[in-house]
Amino acid sequence: PQPGGWLRHGIPAFRLPQSVLDQEIARIVEMGVNIKCNCEVGGSLSLAQLKAEYRAVLMTVGMSCGSGLPLFEQASHVEIAVDFLQRARQADGDISVPRSALIIGGGDVAMDVASTLKILGCPSVTCVAREELAEFPASEKEFTSTQALGVSIIDGFTPVAVSGNKVTFHHVRHSGELTLEAENIILAVGQHARLDTFAEIKAQHNIIDTHNYQTDDPAIFAAGDIVKGDKTVVYAVKTGKEAAQAIHHYLEEACSC
Repeated sequence: PQPGGWLRHGIPAFRLPQSVLDQEIARIVEMGVNIKCNCEVGGSLSLAQLKAEYRAVLMTVGMSCGSGLPLFEQASHVEIAVDFLQRARQADGDISVPRSALIIGGGDVAMDVASTLKILGCPSVTCVAREELAEFPASEKEFTSTQALGVSIIDGFTPVAVSGNKVTFHHVRHSGELTLEAENIILAVGQHARLDTFAEIKAQHNIIDTHNYQTDDPAIFAAGDIVKGDKTVVYAVKTGKEAAQAIHHYLEEACSC
């Protein structure tokens, strides 16, 4: 395994070239940071062991697990968005592409899936979101670039029934109904973090409660999506820098006692 997390294994290369990520990681290593890969906290390594070895621990596990919808639990030809993105990234795009794809969701992850499919040659890609355009969750830049690739984006509809490869939608405000059929269905309806191995850290709705990034345990800090919710890479980096400042102040106070 290589460092980089979701930036390396999930975000499409056309959004974030691997060379850029490699340069950033190399810069961090040159500063003296020791990166240990293939260490699963909660498996061979416990949070208690980390606390015993280090005076402060920062959790930045992110929200890399995709959420599903009960409606699609028994449906075939359905894939979770983050699983698709990881599969496409790890294979460097060398994957089989369906003749048609239906993406349910309207965030940046949904746009990444739609754009990836079009770039890889999928002829028909449709994205359906329950949010209407005025409150669309995807950033304007990603929305515009995805549309420019020829993706059909339908707003204001939520899925209510699925039969084989057909999905029926109802409009969220009006009486409109829509039925779409696609070879593959991809769910981009949100992400969550895997926090079950951190039972000692209180989390509500997959968000860890902190004060200036410090948890109830003063030696444990948290930053990124697990503190602020599913945000952008830039926002995660911002919280990481702020958390580093908080840890610095915490260690200074500990040394002065």
